Amino acid sequence: WFDAFGNFEGYIGSCIDVTDSIRLFRALQESEQRWKFALEGSGDGVWDWDLTTGKVFYSPRWKAMLGFAEDEIGDGLEEWAERLHPEDREECQAAVERHFRGETPDYSSEHRVRCRDGSYKWILDRGMAVSRGPDGQPRRLLATHSDITARKRSEEALRKARDEAESAARIKSQFLANMSHEIRTPMIAIIGLT
Repeated sequence: WFDAFGNFEGYIGSCIDVTDSIRLFRALQESEQRWKFALEGSGDGVWDWDLTTGKVFYSPRWKAMLGFAEDEIGDGLEEWAERLHPEDREECQAAVERHFRGETPDYSSEHRVRCRDGSYKWILDRGMAVSRGPDGQPRRLLATHSDITARKRSEEALRKARDEAESAARIKSQFLANMSHEIRTPMIAIIGLT
């Protein structure tokens, strides 16, 4: 500092211990790395919807799962909504609304989403409102997308095999009933003659 005449009188210095800040920063980096490894290892895509701005973060894995490059999908909800199969739209929206009203602890939906090549993949979409306003209305929804197409194909194959087996069992029962009648009628006549 200086006196009234501009002569130097001294200075005050301070020293900040940044050890705790560095430790906290490293812990944050490790936590973020674990989160990133967990997501990459699971093969799930992530989406994070800020309802106050309408913006959505779609993870690179979310985009790649549908065959898109990083820069081919924007940050609006319509990116997901326009790819949602029309037959699945109503139930999917109802599941989100039930969660937003607080009727379910989380959001879960199985629906089809159109890929870049025009085909559809079955997606298990799970998430929850991670932030709500003072009025209880959701402000942010965080969710994951898991590709369950192979599981759905297996379920369909099993359903088809079951239906075919049930049909074969009905035909067999009907055949045996008819044969029983055809054999019984002449046998009754033979027994009667005897």
